[in-house]
Amino acid sequence: MLLFKKVLKEETAPNDWKDANVVPKFKTGQRSVAANYRPVSLISQICKVFEAIVWDEIVEFLDKHKLIRDTQHHHNMDLERGDHLSQICYGFWIKY
Repeated sequence: MLLFKKVLKEETAPNDWKDANVVPKFKTGQRSVAANYRPVSLISQICKVFEAIVWDEIVEFLDKHKLIRDTQHHHNMDLERGDHLSQICYGFWIKY
């Protein structure tokens, strides 16, 4: 937890956390067609844990302050954690 607190306090992450291996993930159709794949970023395990902690705090804050309606993405937020948080983290990473 000390490492996570340090990352939040300093508003920057270790360089190792910023690296990702991008691999193709097959969607549907013919495997020989490049358009039938989408890129998936494989990040470090420590970064995944940090993302989960931050995401849970964000959801708790939104719930506590009634900032998101049930008719919005709330029911899917856990399923979409990676997508939403990756966008937040990307903005955070490039800022520093």
